Amino acid sequence: MTQLNDNFLHLNGVFSVKMTGIEAKVVVLGCPNVGKSALTVRFLTGRFIGEYESNLDRYYKHLVPHNDVSMSIEVLDSCCQEQELGEELLCKESHVKWGDAFVVVYNICDRRTFDVLERQIQYIHKAKVPCSVPIAIIGNKTDLNAHRQVPLEDGELLAEEYGCHFFEVTARGGCTGVSKAFTSIVQDVNTTKRQKTTLRRRNSVTKAISNKVLSAVQTFRTKQPHHQQSNSLRSRHHHQHHHPGETSYVKPKSRKTSLQMF
Repeated sequence: MTQLNDNFLHLNGVFSVKMTGIEAKVVVLGCPNVGKSALTVRFLTGRFIGEYESNLDRYYKHLVPHNDVSMSIEVLDSCCQEQELGEELLCKESHVKWGDAFVVVYNICDRRTFDVLERQIQYIHKAKVPCSVPIAIIGNKTDLNAHRQVPLEDGELLAEEYGCHFFEVTARGGCTGVSKAFTSIVQDVNTTKRQKTTLRRRNSVTKAISNKVLSAVQTFRTKQPHHQQSNSLRSRHHHQHHHPGETSYVKPKSRKTSLQMF
């Protein structure tokens, strides 16, 4: 076991830390060599590491302060193999089911890595129906802008079409843009969970009030004195009697007509 810093412990390739507060599960998706691991570690530690083994899923936990609240973020840095490219999707079903939010990454210098994103996003939306989940599209490696193959506008249009956040960053150059990308979707998760909690509380209060009203009505009916009920019945019966000077109408009873033989 290696102590990395005050917040992280390294156990067989998995980083862990005790957390409190708001929770979010983030899945990082994308083709090989787009910089998924570099972005993840840059966000979690502020450091840049250029070389990673790309044949392993990596799982991290991190504590992020936000608005005086500690947010517990779990990040799954997913891997994919070259032979998976072009299949329905560079992301495993189990990963999609696990995640609350998603970061989909492409390399601005490799058009192919961008072209698969739309299928990824469609797959995520389909797997999460009827719920909507926050997604951030990240174009990485802007430090290599001279070799750009994906225009900025293409990323913006894709994000607008599917309601995603969009960022162009470089994991090598700094952590400001990377942090904004991750925290944007974590904040969305937090907002959604608060809204669901508020709705559940309102429904619970409404149900409790309805039950109390129903119980009070039933109690009132049960405790009503018997003589009051009898008086009420007699009063209704009394009002049905005909009084002199009043005109009343009594519906005639139906009669069968018989023929008498003389």
